[in-house]
Amino acid sequence: MPRRALLPLLLAAATLALAPQTHGADAAPATAETKSATAATATTETAGATAPATTAAPAAAPAAPAATPAAAAFADDDGFGEAADISLPIVAIPFDTRAANLGAFAAWCENDLAWSDKYYTSGIRFAYTTPEVFRDSLPTFLRDLTTFTPLATPTATNPVAYRLHFGFTHEFYTAKDEHAHVPRLGDHPYVGMFYGTFGLSSETFNRLDSLEISLGITGPSARAQHAQNGWHRVIDRPLINGWHTQTHDEPLAQFAWTRAWRFNWLDSSSSSLECDWLPRLRLEGGTARTYAEIGWQWRLGWGLPKDFGVTTAHDSLAFTRPARDVNYDIPISWKPDSTFFFFDFRGQYCARDTSLDGNIWYDGYDVHRYPWRGEIACGVATRWGPLQLSIQEVIRSKEFRGQDREVFVYTSATLRFVF
Repeated sequence: MPRRALLPLLLAAATLALAPQTHGADAAPATAETKSATAATATTETAGATAPATTAAPAAAPAAPAATPAAAAFADDDGFGEAADISLPIVAIPFDTRAANLGAFAAWCENDLAWSDKYYTSGIRFAYTTPEVFRDSLPTFLRDLTTFTPLATPTATNPVAYRLHFGFTHEFYTAKDEHAHVPRLGDHPYVGMFYGTFGLSSETFNRLDSLEISLGITGPSARAQHAQNGWHRVIDRPLINGWHTQTHDEPLAQFAWTRAWRFNWLDSSSSSLECDWLPRLRLEGGTARTYAEIGWQWRLGWGLPKDFGVTTAHDSLAFTRPARDVNYDIPISWKPDSTFFFFDFRGQYCARDTSLDGNIWYDGYDVHRYPWRGEIACGVATRWGPLQLSIQEVIRSKEFRGQDREVFVYTSATLRFVF
């Protein structure tokens, strides 16, 4: 017999065992109310025998409380969306839902401001994160992803919040000698990339998972030359001359998985300062980049949000999710609601990078790339109500033979608005 069918029998047996008995030698003494009810309902004696008194009907059981949306979302015991055989109240662990109905818009602007135009010279990204969605409301193929991939699966004791993410990214890479019409041997290739990203993420109390797919173009059709030289005309700077040597057009297709955790070191209950540690893993593969990455971020400040840190334009869009513990409805004022400093480290093994290796299907210019690379970053973030601004200085290790410095530095600024 299935275990689900045994459960109602066990409940019925327990109810009969615990219910008070009203007959036999072990019957409990009757109360005044019981005696009155018995006297009122007793029948008359007929034929010298006394008929038994009619027992009052038991009071109706109180109605079960209405299921909350969270309980409805996680009422299936196997996590596969099947309806339960019986209706039992499920009490889930409290999960803060203040930001559940809010989405977020984020913008990144990255540039080698202090080092002129060379190597990774600019990156721009725009992203939108939806409000939370129920697992059962997802399309079938996305719902299946939550079962057969590393995304978290909801249970009665482990609720999961899902969100969808959409974004566009534009990246520019140039040689060190921006005025040379042909890059010198060993200098960085000219590469432009433009791609859109779609992602699905799941969040539990201290873990974030995301799956993303990116589709786009690498080469002249990415319009990096027009964007960079058009901006130089606006700010009256010399044009970049080597863009005619950039990589040929090729389709860009990427798939990425990211997992991050959050661990508190200090919280507001024990100190005015708060501190947390945010380790993460990322695997990405495709026509543009193939690499494995491990990283972590350390944050120290006041009013730390329960999210998963500040990122660059190359990270998962899932990091733009609104923090669950923040009240974003308060108006923006001159006094920040949260301020914190952060230090970030990442190490990466890269098997392919179009920005250094050139085209896949065409012969072209490339450089000798180092497979191991790392980045360290430090920055500050401040939030006023629904608006958060962060800025960080990123130091990247030497990426290829012929690079003029042991490190490369760029600045990354992020603006996030929750609504």
